[in-house]
Amino acid sequence: MFLETICIKNGVAVSLEDHAERMRQTADRFGFTAPGLPCIESLLPGSLRDKKVKCSIGYRETIRTVGFVAVQVFRQGAAGGAEQPGRKGR
Repeated sequence: MFLETICIKNGVAVSLEDHAERMRQTADRFGFTAPGLPCIESLLPGSLRDKKVKCSIGYRETIRTVGFVAVQVFRQGAAGGAEQPGRKGR
C-alpha cells in the first residue's frame, strides 16, 4: 500500500492535481493503475473545516483508507525558536 498526504486549510485541499500526478507516477513505477482521488472536502468532518488538517490516503489499485488529523500550528518565537501557543519560550 502507498500513502499520499494532503494538506487541507480551512476546508480546502491544497495542490490536488500535484497529488494526483504523484499517485499516477507511483502507480506507473509499480505497475498498476492509480485510483482517482475521492472528494476530500466532502469527507472532511465538520469539526475540522476551520483548521489546518493532514489528510492521509492509503491506496494501491483502489483507495483503501482516508484519515484526517488536525495539525497544531506553532508560532515562531522572537529568538527564532518555535513556541507553543499560550507558552513562553524557556
